[in-house]
Amino acid sequence: GWSNSGGSGCFITTACVEHMGLTDDCEQLTILRLFRDKLVEEDPKFREQVLEYYRNAPRIVQKIMESNDKDLILDSLYHELVEPCVQLLKTEHNEAAKNHYVAVYKKLAKKYIAEQKH
Repeated sequence: GWSNSGGSGCFITTACVEHMGLTDDCEQLTILRLFRDKLVEEDPKFREQVLEYYRNAPRIVQKIMESNDKDLILDSLYHELVEPCVQLLKTEHNEAAKNHYVAVYKKLAKKYIAEQKH
């Protein structure tokens, strides 16, 4: 499950993918992880964002899981976050994928972690 991934999984994407009935080693997650590891090495600014994401993602997932609409939320997140990022990465639009990922994450953080100041 997403909770014991030892900080290596993209928690939100993992939750979405599991919700869609896909496995942890599916193509989508494999691509996202490769991309994340590569970009985190290359881009210090993105590394900071990913670290912030890791601090907050479990709380966001928890809020989603506690929600009555969790199936709807995970469904829409799969289509809004996972699929576009995977398609962009497959076509080597890494910068666009990165921006998309961060934008969706910030929206989620705003919605589920109100005490975020920035």
